[in-house]
Amino acid sequence: MTREDSSISATQRAINESAARNKIDWTAVRTSTCSWTFEELSRYSHCRVSPYVFAVARALCSQFSISASARKELTDLKQLLDTSGDDSSHHVLHLLTASDEGLTVLGVCGILNDYFHSAALAEFFETLAKMSGMPETLRPARGRWMELARICGKIQPPDSFHSLAQDCSRLGLVEEAGNSDLEEGVGPIGVVSCIQGMSEISSGEDDGRIIMLCGRSAGWHAAIAEWMFGLRIKLTIRDGMSFEGKTVLSNCQDDQVQLTLAFNNAGVPTDGSLVDDPPMPIKYQKEN
Repeated sequence: MTREDSSISATQRAINESAARNKIDWTAVRTSTCSWTFEELSRYSHCRVSPYVFAVARALCSQFSISASARKELTDLKQLLDTSGDDSSHHVLHLLTASDEGLTVLGVCGILNDYFHSAALAEFFETLAKMSGMPETLRPARGRWMELARICGKIQPPDSFHSLAQDCSRLGLVEEAGNSDLEEGVGPIGVVSCIQGMSEISSGEDDGRIIMLCGRSAGWHAAIAEWMFGLRIKLTIRDGMSFEGKTVLSNCQDDQVQLTLAFNNAGVPTDGSLVDDPPMPIKYQKEN
């Protein structure tokens, strides 16, 4: 088997394994009814977007078990969005966040926009649909996900998440960590896998004590784990091939850690390193 064939096989295997753990009843979703008023449809029409893609995003995000504190902050953010403009896109966002699942979509879009350029939203949701076992006949076309990205690309996370993500990310850039060659970038399969894994720990489906190797994005991932899922985490700088590393951040005692995230150097295998998962364009740049 060639290296290329092995990579393709690993990619499909990662998607299949995630889909096998799927918690969404797609048979029930397929036969469920969606309804919109003419006024609501006019809002979507004025924004040149399909209401279906937003309905799918809500269904996909229903699998994530976010913390009560994150939900409260997202509710506050929703109220701010409701009063921050009167154009059609704001009305579409208001319709999106009318349910708990919609609030989760708001949170997911916000944390992604904090680290990636908005086009990454389309890649993330397209990959999430595959890795959630969504039947191919139900999946929106790529162009529809781009419509969602155009509307939701303006969503920014609460300041508390942004500050935490910046603080955690800087820990991977400090000179004394010896990390000038940190693994760059992260792809949609890696991001979906991490967020699904965090949700499973948060909901009690997984008992934790998991290590995620995240390269330069470890700080951003750590912020998601703590802010969005309320996990007890440890953030480390990984040296060489060993799983042991220098702890640079922890929000609990060692025996209480549910999730360890590691900055790891280029050339050191990361979660999904054999998977064909091209990195999405990030906003943060390496500091000199």
